[in-house]
Amino acid sequence: KKIEFAQVPLKVLLGKTQITIQELLNLEPGDVILLDQEIKIPLNVYVGRFKKFMGIPGLKGNRMAVQITQIVSDGGDEK
Repeated sequence: KKIEFAQVPLKVLLGKTQITIQELLNLEPGDVILLDQEIKIPLNVYVGRFKKFMGIPGLKGNRMAVQITQIVSDGGDEK
């Protein structure tokens, strides 16, 4: 029964990019950072260090959320 209340880290990878130190130092509120992820492609959802699900971003009430669309069948060490 106690394992039902154990907390596990969950993260959703929105995308990646590389910027120069100069670009980092010049960032200001309102600036947009372009990511490599296309908006219509499902996001990777990780449980711990393992990719377990795919999902799409959205809202639940006034909070950001991710709707799970697929279970990753191998669920291995893929990062």
